[in-house]
Amino acid sequence: MMKPTPYFIPCNSQRTSCSRVRYLLVVLLAGMCSTGFNQKKNVRFEHLNINSGLSQSNVLCTLQDSRGFIWFGTQDGLNKYDGYRFTVYKKDSKNSRSLGNNYIKDIIEDNSGDLWIATWGGGLDRYDRQKDEFIHYRNDEHNTNTLSGNFLVSLLKDSENKIWIGTEFGIDVFNPKTSLFIHYKKRAGDESALSDNTVTNMMEDSQQNIWIGTSNGGLNMFDKKNNVFTHFKHHDQDPGTISSNNIWTIFEDSKQNIWVGTVGAGLNLLDRKTGKFRVFKKTNTGNSICDNVIFSIVEDNDGILWIGSENEGISKLDTKTGIFQNYRHNDFDNNSLSSSSINRIYKDINGNIWIGTYNAGINFINYGISKFTQYKHSVEENSLSNDNVLCIYEDNKENLWIGTDGGGLNMFDRNSGT
Repeated sequence: MMKPTPYFIPCNSQRTSCSRVRYLLVVLLAGMCSTGFNQKKNVRFEHLNINSGLSQSNVLCTLQDSRGFIWFGTQDGLNKYDGYRFTVYKKDSKNSRSLGNNYIKDIIEDNSGDLWIATWGGGLDRYDRQKDEFIHYRNDEHNTNTLSGNFLVSLLKDSENKIWIGTEFGIDVFNPKTSLFIHYKKRAGDESALSDNTVTNMMEDSQQNIWIGTSNGGLNMFDKKNNVFTHFKHHDQDPGTISSNNIWTIFEDSKQNIWVGTVGAGLNLLDRKTGKFRVFKKTNTGNSICDNVIFSIVEDNDGILWIGSENEGISKLDTKTGIFQNYRHNDFDNNSLSSSSINRIYKDINGNIWIGTYNAGINFINYGISKFTQYKHSVEENSLSNDNVLCIYEDNKENLWIGTDGGGLNMFDRNSGT
């Protein structure tokens, strides 16, 4: 990011008792709006919700398709957004080709441009764009060439255009060319099989390995060439193991690092050479991640990780410096997150960030717009004490002294950012 260009405006000395007042500093930043008094690069969140046409406010998954539309899965309907309005798809009991279930857990697009929708209770749906209808794939206990169950959790399209389906009964892999299913399940005593049948998340890395998160069996890596699973599990006596066996999200960054979000035990970074994990947990003091329950991870165009948590908002991690910047909902700031409970973070092809929340709709950050950096009073620690600023003075150590009307004197150390 380019260095901000300063604009100086003389301060009116008749309105303040501050001596040696020089300038009022306003910084135009080619970034987003900041609400804290520290140098944290806060962002201006735009909001979409049921008042905008969204079918329901609990947004569980997001996808931008090959035509540019943004799709959102909620607990009550599938939504297509064209940048102006929503088109909502729901189950219609009078139409067998409508959506199979309104509770949407995940969405992917295959190489043909068809959408695949994982539902909670209605199995798997394929959306045929040309016919504008849904084709249903459901469990049939009398037919092994069907889904293992109808309560689906996650989807993955691999490099071979096969559809991986995470369920409560293991993994189903569907080949659209042959219409055949392959099933992977836990087998007692078999260390080369899936470690646990309750699958939470799946990801294919740059080496075409499939990574699988489970709720009780830790992390799995599937080697497609040898058809075997490698397990990464937590062991209390080994600090180099993964911090929990309850995995929720897996992400590979642009440097081919594998990041793993857990339920209650923080964020893990895998050293692929040693098989050891570095763990990032929330602490009460100093620089730390915002929460230990991690639901989503993405990387923005600047190489910064965005980490969504269950109840404490978002952490942005600069992997070069190891510094976290944390963002929560602020009742006094309409441009803050609409909720601190984050379900999914998604980056579109333009680098914009979409955030699905629990019961507060969608948050959107447009990286193509330049905005002013603002320093305001907020509930955050070390924010500006009052928004009515009378004067600013810079001393010979480059500290900024800010006099306010009602909030006293503030000192901003630009070296430490506090």
